[in-house]
This record gives sequence, C-alpha cells and structure tokens, in this order.
Amino acid sequence: MNPPPSLLQRLVLPAMVAIMMATGFLIFKKNPEIMSQNSLLSVLNENAQENELQFQTSENRLTDLQTPTPNVTPPHHMTVRLREETTSTDPNAGPPPQLLTDRFSAFLQGPALLAHDNTTILALDAMSGRLMWKFELPPSTQLAPGRLAVIGSEVVAGTDAGGLYAFRFSTGQLLWYWQEAVPMIRMPLVYSDKLLLFRSDKKQSWRVARFDPSKQRIMATYDKFDSQLTATPLVSGNLLIFSTDDGHLQAVDLTTRKTRWSTEGSSNFSCPPVQLGERIYICNEDGYILGYDRKNGRHAGQVELGSKAISPVVLTDAVSIATTIDTSDNLIAFDLKKQKRLWKYSLVSADSEGVPREIMLTHESLKALNYVSPIRGWSVWASCHSSKICIFDLKAGQLLHRIDAGYPLIGNFLLAREDVAWVPVRSGHHVMLERWSKPSKPVQ
Repeated sequence: MNPPPSLLQRLVLPAMVAIMMATGFLIFKKNPEIMSQNSLLSVLNENAQENELQFQTSENRLTDLQTPTPNVTPPHHMTVRLREETTSTDPNAGPPPQLLTDRFSAFLQGPALLAHDNTTILALDAMSGRLMWKFELPPSTQLAPGRLAVIGSEVVAGTDAGGLYAFRFSTGQLLWYWQEAVPMIRMPLVYSDKLLLFRSDKKQSWRVARFDPSKQRIMATYDKFDSQLTATPLVSGNLLIFSTDDGHLQAVDLTTRKTRWSTEGSSNFSCPPVQLGERIYICNEDGYILGYDRKNGRHAGQVELGSKAISPVVLTDAVSIATTIDTSDNLIAFDLKKQKRLWKYSLVSADSEGVPREIMLTHESLKALNYVSPIRGWSVWASCHSSKICIFDLKAGQLLHRIDAGYPLIGNFLLAREDVAWVPVRSGHHVMLERWSKPSKPVQ
C-alpha cells in the first residue's frame, strides 16, 4: 500500500508549478518576441552551413567588383525583384525577397549587400543578386532609423521598442537578442568593440549608453541631452560628434563621458557631420559648408555653396573634393582644403515636350567612385532624371556617361563601388534592384 502524500507533495510542489506557469505567462505577455526565439533561431539557422560555404566562395570573387568588364553593352547586368504585388503563376516558384517600402538603405560588406526598410532585412550576393538570408521583425515592431551596425562578423539591428538583434553577417544566424523597455531613436553606432545606443529619456530628452555585445549589457550611460538629434552622429576616435535642433554642434568624450566642446552655428545645420583629417565639416541652412577643429571645436574655414544643401557631404577617398545636392537639385562639387566651390551642374532635365520630369534625390542618391575616368581619374554618380543616371568627372565636372535605366528610379543608390551601382527601379507593380556598370565610351 502506498503511503499518503506528504504535506510537501500536497501543498508546496503544486504551488511551485503554479508560480512557474504564472512567470512564463508574464514574460510572454511583456515580450512575446522572447518566446519565439527558438523557432526563429531554427528558421534562420536551417541553411547556415550552406550559406557559410557560399559566402566564402563569393568572398573569393570579390575582386570581380573592382575589375570593370570591358565593353559592357548595355551596361545593365543584373535585376533582382525586391517586391511583387502580383501573384506568380508558377506553382514551384518561391516567394521573392521583399521589402515593404520603397525607401530603404543598404551597404556593402565584403561580397554581401545588406538592404533594409522599417521591418525587413535582406542580405544579397552583390555579384549574382542571390538571396543569402532574410529577417522579418515581429508584428508591430519596426527598425530604428539609420544604418545597421557591423561589429566584427556580426550585424546588429536596433528596434524602436528597445530591442537589439545580432546576426552572423554571412549566414543570417541569430546569435543573440537583447531587450529593454526603452525606445531607441536611431540605430546603434560602433565604438571600438562596443555599441553606442541612442535611447529616449523623459519627455523630449535622450541619452547615449555604451553597450558591450559580448556581455550583452549596458556598461555606462552618458549625460542627458535635451535638444533633439538632427542627423546621424559621427564617431571620431574617442569623440561622439552630433548636431542638435537648436543649432549646436557638440562633441562628447566617450572616455570621460563629458562634453568636450560645443559650438553654435550661424543657422541650423542641415546635414550630418563628416571628417577629413583633423577637420569636421557640416552644412548649414545659409548655404555654407563649415569647418571645425576636431579637438576643440574652433571654426576652421568655410565654403560658400550659394544655396542650402539637402544631402550629406559625400567625401571621396584620398582627395579633398566633396559633393552635395542643393535645394534647386544642383550637383555641387567643392574643395574642402582650398575652401572653394569647383563646379555646379543642374540635375533637372526635361522630357521631349520640355516638361521637367520628377527626379528622386535623397540623402543617399549621390555616390563618389574611384574608377579611372578618361579625364582625371575620379568620378561621381547621381540620378539626373526620373529614369537616368549621370556619371561626372569629379574634378572637372564634365558629364562622362548618361545611363538610361528604362524604368523610373524610385529611391537611393544602394551601392556604388568602382564602376558598379545597384539602383532601385519600378516596373509596373514590381520594385526591382538593377545592377549597372559604366558604359565603355564617354557621352558625346
């Protein structure tokens, strides 16, 4: 005969089971994303080993991007459909890679092209356009504004709800997930082997936190800022440099956690800060490119553009010439060291009836390249019509090539490297990426 249940078995054990079930329910209610990580990991990691092998093979072909193919006619090389609003009639066709909006940002890391919008991240093979991996955020969650952060072999994405997702860049394997109930106002920036998190504070204020990815915890928090960020901050050595909506440019020392310097512009700043040597450059609403000493914030010269710039200053490696686009859709090139404007070109063109066509000029529509041009060796790409891409000699301002995409350009150049660019276009209900390379002969 079995002995009767003890007091421990009758009361304590059922209570412990009830507490565990209640705790699990509360965790799920607070953050259902955590409960779905196992299924998410299994989906993302299903083909991780195969992706890693293909990534290494693609890495060996990276030099193909840097070696122009001679006599490319036409320059169009590859099309990748990003979004399709119609259903496919092929029952064996898999769903195409999708982005939910036409406005997205991207960058190149090795042979991979990362593209993302508010809710989806895609990794594409930069040569073939093959989908390497894809990640979609849970419902009602969006990515924070800005570029994804790449630290070592990981790519990190921040969400507006305060979450961080870390993936293996080559395979899309989800490595870790971190969440705190503090919204992020932009994507994190990389500082040394740490991440800088931009987190909202009470009312309109915000703070910067230094986050250790290896330990997945916040190591330090910086002073609170009451004026809102106006553009992407710049990490320069141990300084975090950023502009605010009250017309100030500030530098915070990331080691002492104190403000190193703060300077007030003659008007609000209209583009993010960039660095050339020991100078920080930023444009203002009065139509000037202002230079400041990186260490102390003292004014160090200026370039008069003549009109307000609406795109970031785009620097070209190894030369002091930079480019931007103004409010009248002019492409402007200027020499930062000589502090003078070099040339200006109107990007507004007309159709056969002389009516100006809509053009898409956004803060990423301009890319400086370093393939050898027939004049001085440097060139710049810009969208110069609703469906045309223009390539200029950077120093002389001469139009070298005009590429007719044949479809309306709907957004930013995703990548422009050497003589290759990925361009988003629309064809009917389709949003596509097209890979273009420089024509073999300059425009007549």
